[in-house]
Order: sequence, then structure tokens, then C-alpha cells
Amino acid sequence: MEKQSVNNTDRANHEQSIFRPEPEFTRYIPGRFSPSRCMKLQGKSMTYAIFLFAGCAILFFGYDTAVMSQVNNNADYMQRMGVARCSDRDAAAISGLVSLWFGGFAIGALLIGYVADSIGRLKTILLGCHWGILGAALLASATNITWFAFARVGCGHLNTMVPVWTSELADPHSRGAFVAVQFTLAMVGSKI
Repeated sequence: MEKQSVNNTDRANHEQSIFRPEPEFTRYIPGRFSPSRCMKLQGKSMTYAIFLFAGCAILFFGYDTAVMSQVNNNADYMQRMGVARCSDRDAAAISGLVSLWFGGFAIGALLIGYVADSIGRLKTILLGCHWGILGAALLASATNITWFAFARVGCGHLNTMVPVWTSELADPHSRGAFVAVQFTLAMVGSKI
């Protein structure tokens, strides 16, 4: 019994030397760990379940891309945003919205490594899901091009973190296949 106590102490000391304490703001992120909410899976079945959920995130990224390309060409949308006159200014405004989306990806991709190392992969993905819900609500309620532009910035959070997380979980001999499947799902999502 004493030997087990020493091993637990050694493990706790080792974990303290490896892991940094979480920042204070993480207590405000909903979705704390609870054993009652955990799936009763282990091993490969748990890994495949995680890959299934991760694939859904990437699939919806592809879907979002396709929807936005259709929305940008919708006459009602163009009228609402004040870009229906087919002028050079209107073309620049629409292309600016597309650029903001990709600029948001760049910002999200550059910042996500620090965030994920600070609060963990799961909380980072959870935070990205909440950010996505907020962004969708802002996009759906946009009544002018400024509001819409504000709602578009901030993408890239999930699309950077999910492939990293799944590649960390995958077996070394199948890592490339899972990442390739995720990007295939992005293309499939854009065709739905």
C-alpha cells in the first residue's frame, strides 16, 4: 500500500512539472468534465467515435463554404447589404467579405496553438463551437455590410484545431489517412 502511495505522489509531481495550470478564464467555458456525460467507450471504438465527431466539424466547414458562396450571389442578400447595383464598389465589398473570412482563418490559425496549449484541446474545440454558434447568430441577423463583416471575422478556430487534435489521437500508421478523410469531408460538405 505504501508503494502505491509513493507512485501516486511521483505521478502527481511529474504531472505538475509537465502541465501548466489552466488560465482563470477557463472556468467560464461551459462543458466541464462530468463522468455522467462521458461515452462508455474505450480504445479504438472511442478513437473512432472522436474521429466521427471531428469529421462532422470539418463537414460543416465545407457546408458553410458552399452556403456562403451561394449567399454572396443571392439577389435578396445583395439588396439587403446594399451591393446590388453591380458597381465596382459593390464588387469590392463582396470580395472584401470573402477576404475577411479567409483573414479570420489566418488569425484563428495563428492564435489557436497558444490557446490550445493553455487550456487544452477539448476546451479549445468547445470554445470554437460556442464561437461558431455566436458567429452564426450574428450572420443570420446581419442587416448591413458592416455587421456582416464583423460576424465573418473569427473563423479558423475549429478548422485548425480539429485536424491537429485528431492527428494527435490517431495511431501513427493511420494518421495520414484520418487527416485525408477529414479534408475529403470538407469537400463533401461543400457539395451537399
